[in-house]
Amino acid sequence: MLTIPYLSTSFSSHLLCHSFFYPLTSVTQLFNGYLFFFLLSIVFYILFCFSVLVYLFFFLLLFLIIFLRLFSYFFIFSFLLFFVFIASFFSFLFLFLFPDVSYFFSFFLYFVPSFVCYFLFSCSFSFVFIFFIHFFLSFLFCFSFFFFSFRFVFFFSFFSIFVFFVLSFFSFFIIFSFLLSFIFISHRYSKFTSIGRQIEFFHYDRLGST
Repeated sequence: MLTIPYLSTSFSSHLLCHSFFYPLTSVTQLFNGYLFFFLLSIVFYILFCFSVLVYLFFFLLLFLIIFLRLFSYFFIFSFLLFFVFIASFFSFLFLFLFPDVSYFFSFFLYFVPSFVCYFLFSCSFSFVFIFFIHFFLSFLFCFSFFFFSFRFVFFFSFFSIFVFFVLSFFSFFIIFSFLLSFIFISHRYSKFTSIGRQIEFFHYDRLGST
């Protein structure tokens, strides 16, 4: 009978609340299956915080590809970017379904890394737009438990997941196409400059021979 209220909110947040406010029942709740969700949510939090460091590594790798003309490593870069995109999406998916370890820790472990992550991509308008949309949805979703029914929260969570997935895929497609077009243009420009240098060298060589 005690498991019915847990279906309306997060498993991990209730586990943490029970461990603080109800010490007598915390031991029984640990063996009732909620420890798995608590540890799994912590794993996803660590994964999402680690993705911020991976994004910093991507900026360094992108700098090496563009400015040092290491175009042969672009496939590796795009593969890693797609992998981090999938990992971030599933971490967001889990955080929407099981949003908090607690509302206090969610601000430091979820909103702050997401703010840093999207601030790093602030050069793109699509990521700035997604940051505000996702921050608003996450903030509203965390406080919707206090004002709305479980049915509304259930449908709102899946709606927010769908919106975030569409916006993330759209922004990823824009940035990926922008990188491809930029590399293609720079590659064509370098080819044209090399042809121009050959024509210029051939012209000066003919002038020197005459």
